[in-house]
Amino acid sequence: MKNVSLNSSRSWGIAVVCSFINFLHLGIARQSGLLYLAAISRFNANRNQASLPFVLCYTVRNVSGPLIGYLGRKVGLETITIIGCIVASIGMGACFFAEDIFTVIVLWGGVFGLGFGMGSVLIPVILNQHFDKYLSNANGIAFGGECVAGFVLPVLVKYVLDEYGTSGLFLILSSLMLHSIPAAMLLKATSKPSTTITKKPIAFYPNKDDITLSSGIAGFYNKSFDSEDSGLPQANLSIPMYNIDLKIVQELDITNENKSINHKNSDSIQSQQEQNSQKVTVIRYPKEDSDYSLDYKLNLKEGTMGNLHSNGNVKNSQLESPKSAIYSFSVFYDPAFILMLLTQSTFIFISTMILTIIVDYSRDVGVTNEQEMYILMCLSISDMIGRFGLGWVTDSGLMSNVAFSSLCFFCMGIIMVALVFIKGFTLVMIAAFFIGLFLGGFLIVCPGIVSDYIDKDKVTMALASRFVFYAPMSLTQSSLIGFFRGTKGSYNGILYMLSVICLLCCIMSLSIPHTVRFRDKRRTIIKSQSVENS
Repeated sequence: MKNVSLNSSRSWGIAVVCSFINFLHLGIARQSGLLYLAAISRFNANRNQASLPFVLCYTVRNVSGPLIGYLGRKVGLETITIIGCIVASIGMGACFFAEDIFTVIVLWGGVFGLGFGMGSVLIPVILNQHFDKYLSNANGIAFGGECVAGFVLPVLVKYVLDEYGTSGLFLILSSLMLHSIPAAMLLKATSKPSTTITKKPIAFYPNKDDITLSSGIAGFYNKSFDSEDSGLPQANLSIPMYNIDLKIVQELDITNENKSINHKNSDSIQSQQEQNSQKVTVIRYPKEDSDYSLDYKLNLKEGTMGNLHSNGNVKNSQLESPKSAIYSFSVFYDPAFILMLLTQSTFIFISTMILTIIVDYSRDVGVTNEQEMYILMCLSISDMIGRFGLGWVTDSGLMSNVAFSSLCFFCMGIIMVALVFIKGFTLVMIAAFFIGLFLGGFLIVCPGIVSDYIDKDKVTMALASRFVFYAPMSLTQSSLIGFFRGTKGSYNGILYMLSVICLLCCIMSLSIPHTVRFRDKRRTIIKSQSVENS
C-alpha cells in the first residue's frame, strides 16, 4: 500500500468519506428534537425524562474524549472509528426493544453516546494526517456532512415516524448507521502507510543567518548511532549530535512546492551536497509501533548549522515523536491547551444554546409560527456556507487560525447584543444568517488551532479532548433558560451573558500564541539547565 501524500486527490477522498461518517453520526444525533417529542408519546414520559437520553449522548461523547484519544494512539485512529460505528449501531438498534424511557436512557444516552464519540471524535485527527495547507477546507467538507443531514434526515425521520412508529424509527436509523462501518473500513484501507522502509534524505546546509527562521536548532547532546540503524558511515558514529526541536521542524513546509527551502530538482541538491562537506542527512524510518509516525535520525558535524532542503514530501504529522500513549495525557498541563479547551468547549455551549432558544426567542419578537421555520432554515444554510466556504480565509494565508477564531467570537458577541434590540422577521433572519455563518466558520478552524500550537505527539489526545469542558457547562443550560425566560420573562439576560462570554473567548483566543511563546521559552530554559547539570 502506498503512502497517502499531503493534499493529494486521495486525501480529498478521505475528507469525503469523513463527511459521510459525520453525516450519519452527527446528523442522526442532530435529530434529537424530533426524537425527544416521539419519546414522550411512545414511553409515556415527562419532558425531563424524555430529553435525558438525547442530552446524555452528547455528554458521554465529550466526556469520553480523553479515553478515546488514548485508545486512538494505542490501537489506531481508524480502528477506534470502526469500533465506534459498530457500538453506535448496536446502541441505536437495541432501542427497538425498549419498553420504557430508562432503557432508552441507557442504550441511546450511554451505548450510542460512547459509539458516537468513538466514531466521530477522531475525524479531525485523521484529517490532520492527510492535510497541511488545506486543512480548514478539509474540515469544512468533513463537518459539512452534518449540515447536509440537517436537510435530508428530518424528512426521513418524519416519514418513518408516521409509517413505523418510534420503535421502527430506532431500527431504521440503526440500519443507516451500519453504513458508516464500511466507510470507516475504507478510511483504514486508504490511510495505512507503507510498511517498507523508505529513505528520503533531507540535506542540511550551513547558514547561520537563517537559523532562527528555518531550522530551529535547540541545544545538543552526545549520542552515537548504530550503523545498521542509521545507514551512516562508521566514521561518523561518535561525534556530538544536535537535537532539532521537532515542533519547530514540523511547522516547516519542506515540500517541493516551497520555494524558500527547496531546490529546483534533485540534481541541484546532489551538486550542492558534493560541494559542501558540512551537511546533515536526515533519514526517515517507519516506526514499528505506529501507522503514521516516522523516526528521523540526524548526522551533524560539530559546529554546523543551516537550512533544511528536501527532495521529498514530508508530512507534519509524520514527525510526531515516538512517545507513549499515556504520555499524551500531559497535554492537560499545557496552558495553551487549557485556553483551547475553554474557547472550543464554550463554542459548543454557545451554539447549542442558540439552537435551543432561537425559535422561542423569535416568537417573542414578533415572528409568526409559519415564519419560524425559515429562521431555522436560514441558520442551517448559513452554517453550511460557513463550513464549506470560509476555509479559504485561513488556507490562503489571509488570516491565521487564531485571528479568524477571534474575529468569529467578536462578531458573534456583537450580534448577541443586537438581538436584544431588534424586532421583526427580516432583522431576525439577518441575525440568524450571520450567527450560522460564524458558527460554521469557527468550527472548521478549531482543529487547525490545536495542530498549530500543540506538540505533535499530543495532537491526537488534544483533538479528542478539546470539547470535554462542555459536559459540565451543558448542565447549566436548562437552569439558565428556566431562570431568564421562565422567571424574568425574556431571553435578554441570556443574550447579554452570551455576548460577554464571546468577548472573553475572543481575548483568550488572541492570548494563545503568547501563551505558547511563554511555554516554549520555559521549556528552552529547562533544557539548557538540564544540559548544564549533565
